[in-house]
Amino acid sequence: VYDIVGRLAGGKTVPAPILEIIAHQTDGVPLFVEELTRTILESDGLKEIGNGFELDGTLSDIAIPTTLHDSLTARLDRLGPSKEIAQIASCVGREFDHWLLPQICDIPVEKLDAALQTLVAADVVRRRGTPPKARYEFKHALVRDAAYDSLLKERSKPVHRRILSALENEPGTAQELLASHAEAAGLTAQAISLWSGAGKAALERPAYQEAQAHFRRALVLNAPALETGQTSAQETALDLYVQLSLALIPAKGVWSDDVVAALEKALALVDQIGEHPLKGDILYNLLLGTYFRGSLEISVARADELKGIARATDDIAQLLVAKRLAAIGRLNQGQFADAQPHLDEAEELCDDVADQDLAARFGHDPVVAVKVYQSLNASFRGQTHRAANYLHAAMT
Repeated sequence: VYDIVGRLAGGKTVPAPILEIIAHQTDGVPLFVEELTRTILESDGLKEIGNGFELDGTLSDIAIPTTLHDSLTARLDRLGPSKEIAQIASCVGREFDHWLLPQICDIPVEKLDAALQTLVAADVVRRRGTPPKARYEFKHALVRDAAYDSLLKERSKPVHRRILSALENEPGTAQELLASHAEAAGLTAQAISLWSGAGKAALERPAYQEAQAHFRRALVLNAPALETGQTSAQETALDLYVQLSLALIPAKGVWSDDVVAALEKALALVDQIGEHPLKGDILYNLLLGTYFRGSLEISVARADELKGIARATDDIAQLLVAKRLAAIGRLNQGQFADAQPHLDEAEELCDDVADQDLAARFGHDPVVAVKVYQSLNASFRGQTHRAANYLHAAMT
């Protein structure tokens, strides 16, 4: 504490009572020590005499902030007109580029440059490079937060809109960055779309945890409209829950509580909206979840329901998978004879989907899987020669 105070005081002595207050008040937190020391040194309560400072009055005459936030706020207040630039820049984030500020500030470039110089000189922000290619960073995240918190929300919304507009024209801007500014600007529908897009982009990388966070954020923003029963909000939520499940499956497994919960919510939304092309895919993943959980009767019932959907939509690939899953459920219940017709029907459909990339859609090759389970069921039924032929076909 004393080293920091001595450095900021330029090596000059500071009255002992002031040192005690700084040490006690800041609890040794370096940023708070710096801010509180600056506040006291720049106040009218001290006067510089020779190689030190002396009290100019009593301790009670000095307005000493009691918290770090109060100290940071006091520092910002002493910046004069430059405080507004700090507030606007804080809307961008902890770091901001020189080229962006003229697009979001309604002041002449000369005054803007002067204000930035003041912020640098006051050690509120630090600069790397030279304008117009300079990049600035708030000295500490808490400094940025204090500047942002001092800006009224209604005043910050137009700033975020201008930032969004400027960044949209910059190639390669991350969608999550655009989404955060759209949300802060109160552009909820646009923010939901951008968070969803950011989630899908994260899925492709793949960055599953990021994708989960983005989809959940979009769901939170969509919730008020969903509660009113708006069809558009229901369709948005349906897509988000399906995408969320895709982000959760690799990390937690299709049988996990989180995946099943997301899919159940998606299925409930399908029932509210009416028939929907995603219903089959939702049921398929729910079916897998119940199967791996050991809920065989439920998985059989869902497989039979999935067959009906596939027939209604003329989705041959999904029908093939549904028939195989219906067979697997019965096979695992020991109903080998009942499972056989479903496997045979699935096998008859294999040629119809031979040219489709089913592995990309279902996460495995359903044609190979049919042959594997044909072999398995034949083994259980004592048909060893038939089982060997199917296994060879699957290997091939």
